Parts: sequence; structure tokens; C-alpha cells
Amino acid sequence: MITDGKNKPRRSTLEICMNMMQILRGHGQLGPTKIMYMANLSWEYMIKYLNIMISSKLIETTSDNHYMLTQRGLECVALLEQGMLMIGPLMEVFPPVSKPLSLQDLLPKDGFSLHKA
Repeated sequence: MITDGKNKPRRSTLEICMNMMQILRGHGQLGPTKIMYMANLSWEYMIKYLNIMISSKLIETTSDNHYMLTQRGLECVALLEQGMLMIGPLMEVFPPVSKPLSLQDLLPKDGFSLHKA
């Protein structure tokens, strides 16, 4: 999980998509509004993530404009859940960062430079 500048947790794309797939697995077919509310997303972001999962063939639309998991989606969410169980203990050891580290953050502060003198 990523944090914003105020230490408020934000979900990653992976976490959001996994959550949406878990919702669909638990409820079968759902309309977009139900998914939006259950996943706690804005309409814009919900459409963005649905399109990502449709293009990845993880979910599909039904004839009545509902969404459902594909077999590939069922397998994917099961694998993601197994992976999250495995890395769960690491999340306690390595706290979330407020922003991704850059190369400059990793270099020594003693004047080392990437440029040749």
C-alpha cells in the first residue's frame, strides 16, 4: 500500500483490481454502480480499472451491461490472494513509503556524482 503525503493509505492499482475481482467473485454479475460503491471508487477510476481488466480478459460484460469474472479472472484472483498471504509478513517489516525512491535518494550524500569529472 502506498501513502500520500499525509500518511493516509492509498491502494495500488493491483490492490484495487484485486478488490474488484474479489467483489465480482463473491457476487457473480454486478452492474457498474454496485461495483463502484462496493470498491469505494469514483466513476472515473472504476471505468479505468474495468477497462484494464476487460482488455486483460479478467472480466467480461454480459448482455445486460453487467460485469463478471472470466475463468482467467478467477484463477488470477486466487493467485493474487496466495501471493498476498506470502508477502504479508514482509509488509510488517518494510513500512510503506510516501513516494517511490529515485536513484538520487539511493546515492551517497558525500558528493558522489554520476558524471565524469
